Amino acid sequence: MTNIMYGLWLKGWMSNFRITIGSALYTSAGIKPQQNDAALTLGANQTLFMTDYSNLRAVQKIGTTIVDLVDLTADPWGNNSITQTVSTSLLNPFPKVTPTLSWSDATKLYGDSSYNLTAPIVSPAVAGTFAYSSATPSVIALNNDSATVGVLGTSVITATFTPTDLDAYEVATSTITITVQKASPTFSWPDVTKNYGDSVFTLTKPTFLTKNTAGSFSYSSATAGVISLNNVYTDSATVGTAGSSIISAIFTPTDSTNYQTVTKTMTVTVNKLSQTAVSLYVSSTSMKGLGSKAITFSTTGGTDTGTVSYSVKAGGTASGCTLSNANTSTADTITATSAGTCLIQAVKAATNNYATETSTAVTFNFLSAQTIAYDSGTATSGTTPTGGTYYAGDTITVSSGSGLSKPGFKLNGWKNNSNVSYAAGSTFTISTTDTLTAQWRQASLFGIADADLTEVQNWNVINGFSAGGNIGNGTDTFTVTVPANALTAGTAVKLYALSSSALAQSKIGSGNTYILNMVVSWLYGQTVPTATSAVTLRIESPSIKKDAIAYMIIGDTVTAVGTATQDGVINTYFTEDPVITVVNPVVQNNNGGGGGGGGGGGGGGNAVVTVEKPVEVVVPVEISKPEGSKLISMSTKVYFGLNASWINSLNIKSVKEFMAKVSSRASIKEVTIQGFTQPTAINPDPLGLSKARANSVAKLVKGLGITNKVVAVGKGNEKKNVPSSRYVLVTVTGEAKS
Repeated sequence: MTNIMYGLWLKGWMSNFRITIGSALYTSAGIKPQQNDAALTLGANQTLFMTDYSNLRAVQKIGTTIVDLVDLTADPWGNNSITQTVSTSLLNPFPKVTPTLSWSDATKLYGDSSYNLTAPIVSPAVAGTFAYSSATPSVIALNNDSATVGVLGTSVITATFTPTDLDAYEVATSTITITVQKASPTFSWPDVTKNYGDSVFTLTKPTFLTKNTAGSFSYSSATAGVISLNNVYTDSATVGTAGSSIISAIFTPTDSTNYQTVTKTMTVTVNKLSQTAVSLYVSSTSMKGLGSKAITFSTTGGTDTGTVSYSVKAGGTASGCTLSNANTSTADTITATSAGTCLIQAVKAATNNYATETSTAVTFNFLSAQTIAYDSGTATSGTTPTGGTYYAGDTITVSSGSGLSKPGFKLNGWKNNSNVSYAAGSTFTISTTDTLTAQWRQASLFGIADADLTEVQNWNVINGFSAGGNIGNGTDTFTVTVPANALTAGTAVKLYALSSSALAQSKIGSGNTYILNMVVSWLYGQTVPTATSAVTLRIESPSIKKDAIAYMIIGDTVTAVGTATQDGVINTYFTEDPVITVVNPVVQNNNGGGGGGGGGGGGGGNAVVTVEKPVEVVVPVEISKPEGSKLISMSTKVYFGLNASWINSLNIKSVKEFMAKVSSRASIKEVTIQGFTQPTAINPDPLGLSKARANSVAKLVKGLGITNKVVAVGKGNEKKNVPSSRYVLVTVTGEAKS
């Protein structure tokens, strides 16, 4: 309540002004809201204005007379006023009020920190001050309202309240009892996880949540079979079987007068170990077609004595996968109702200390029939190979396609529906139904990788006109001339640069110097016509030396088609589309060229191999066998083609047969190998070539395991330019076998 207003009521309206009056206003509960200084007029009707006038009484003291203002009524106009009539009384209906103090007993623990007393609740809520006292300061010592906890026991605490308004309120007191008890330390102690077989370990002490207190711990285990504790050092724990045990830690304080003994628990869990991996083996993992198949199981791995069982695992692609027994039997029958896969697994059961272990599933395939067919592609004649019915996983050998042909082309293997290439005669594993289609390659390009070919020019033949032209790279110039009407109109002619000499080396020989490799190729639709008159390729290059030879390679056929009559240029002539390779002549050095090293030609170049058919090997002849002597000598001649430095396949076979015959009759002592070579315009001093040929044969003989002395000798020239003068004489000396 804020102010009391005095006013004058006149003719239905009120003119208000503030005035201090001398009455004391009280509520019926004795609360004094305001004290005033002026006096009310005795016996006069007056109006008091206030915000809340419910249950109010007004009392005025005039000298020794107490005036009681009664009959308080509300202003009928609702102006928050009270109209009262003054009556006299010598009695004060509202004497001084004694406030009520409310507070509660409290409990503290030994060692608690100092704290402030909570003041009692005063009713009615009047202003005033508190003072406190402790009956037993050794238990609770006070400094104003600050309390210090002492020894165990109790102390009565007195609170004295002095009101600010002592005219209206009396001084009040109240007491409570504070009890100081033994402290109970609190701890945190997390659970522990161990594995079966773990080593002995030491329990970690619980951690104080309250302040550290001197004392000791002892421990006990509820389940000794899981965790057993040492009888003396009870924090030493031994891991037993898998399971769990509740561990109790009993804390005994050193100061048992002021601290309680406390027990804290936690749980140690001992986990089962994983077994070693279980591997499942099945006697068979596939069946051609549907039905049932008897199988046997075996396993390795696992730990302990758990039983092994076998079952079908979900996830296979076949329908109706079942095992007849589906238990611990190692002999069973697997069945499926559709093609696809069934997954079989082995499960080794858990034991007391080891968890269940499941193997990786083994896949059993119920195979569906797969068809492999052949397609001859663009072949023009012959019989297409017959395919067959197989099952996934079967291995087949790809047909050679020898019954098919296409003029001007060679069979270059097969491709399946996924564009995977297979060489004729190769093998592969079938996974699905497929068709192998013959791949044909123009004979002039056969054996050459596309990556080694660069198209440098092309022409289209027009009826009645010659075709061709020249193209250069800044160093070399190539001129192709196709005479008019030599090829069918519409024939496409292409000139390729060939970056690799591998084809030439395989067909002619690896010991030569191949300086230029080109391909002149033509095609009319799917046919390769033969030119009715020779097509010309003129090559101009500073790398060409006089007597260089140009060879034409078509498939397995090698033919010399031109010789350089001067440095820098060579002309070639042909009627079939060829690979053209140019080989420079051998240049002898001043010392006649070295032999050695397995057949390199002497001097500055390798020998040139021609396509001349070699002379047959002479039948071995026994040269001498002295009477009464056990020594015998046998010899044979190995003939070579013009300028060839390496023995060919036919003579390799003959030499092997000769050495085998000698070995069957004698213990070899020495092999002498002599080379004989005639001079030519390309090779006028053939000593180097003789040595190369002798070394070629010597290398073959040594490769047969002949560890006796093998002598290779270059014998110079025979002075005869005929095939029979190009040979190597092999003479073997040995002791005849009895």
